[in-house]
Amino acid sequence: MALPDANKCDFHKNRKMCVVAHCSNQVYARGRCVRHGGKKKCQVPTCESYARGGDFCSEHGGASPKRYCSVAGCQKQAHARKKCVRHGGGRLCKLPGCHQHARLAGFCHRHNESMMPSSSSSNDDDDHDEVLEAPLSVAEMDEILASDPTMLSFLNEWMAGSSIELAHRIKMEIEPTQIKLEPEAPTSPMEVEMFDWQLDANLWRGLETMFS
Repeated sequence: MALPDANKCDFHKNRKMCVVAHCSNQVYARGRCVRHGGKKKCQVPTCESYARGGDFCSEHGGASPKRYCSVAGCQKQAHARKKCVRHGGGRLCKLPGCHQHARLAGFCHRHNESMMPSSSSSNDDDDHDEVLEAPLSVAEMDEILASDPTMLSFLNEWMAGSSIELAHRIKMEIEPTQIKLEPEAPTSPMEVEMFDWQLDANLWRGLETMFS
């Protein structure tokens, strides 16, 4: 939500802006955003990539050492408090009494959606319509990941687990009556191909229903 008499939204209100004129990106380091020199470039001549874990980019030998969970026997990557998400390294939802992991702006998925302002305004005056925060751009997401590289692996782990669970749920919810074929099993190559296509179509319809 845009703040009155300000050039920042509520989410970015505590973050400084780049010192370069007419640049509205947030500061990464030394008063500048990533694009205007806030992040160190690779030391290899003619290379325009950013350095990672030293003086070089990942292509030229730079690497960030992974931190592993401090719990004995756990080989997962550490996040907060030197622990993986499963052992308490993730942030919890800011809503009192909620024990789900925070996903966006300090809230879990369920409570983040409930906290979002409505797109419809009860005020008929167009000059006072509510201004919603625009989605993050690719450049903004790059800067967020650059400031905290561990977020990338955290999101990858979560998405992989969610995808497996989602696919399993959708497959279990498909009823035999949804597949419009003859009662007997497919016997010809054409029937097999039609069976596979209709099964895929049902899976996609399930995905669209869950995300609509």
